[in-house]
Amino acid sequence: MKQVITDKTVEFSNKLVAALSDASSGGTKASQAVQQIKQLLTDWAAGLRQQADTAVEPNLKAALTTEAAAFEQAATKINTAADLQNAGAVLSGSDVTNAGEKVQQACGDFWVADLTASPTAS
Repeated sequence: MKQVITDKTVEFSNKLVAALSDASSGGTKASQAVQQIKQLLTDWAAGLRQQADTAVEPNLKAALTTEAAAFEQAATKINTAADLQNAGAVLSGSDVTNAGEKVQQACGDFWVADLTASPTAS
């Protein structure tokens, strides 16, 4: 799960820089840049949903599903080259941030529960 989140964060940052450069040239390149960022956000959401599908712990499953929905919603806000300028703000907005915090909390709750349930070696 960390890999999905970490890898996509790095990929998004790198591709956003390239997309902003392409968008500034206008025309087809700008349109392709918008679609690329929308697709990246959609793929990110799909990866989170896949993790949610395999999660056993209900709070983690719900948190991952909520975060996936936040990324899908973010993708709907990127429709023009001008929207790419705000893409970073969309991802640091309250919907995505709150969803990410729920995932972190659920992961913490899961690991604490898992550690307390594990027998200790004598």
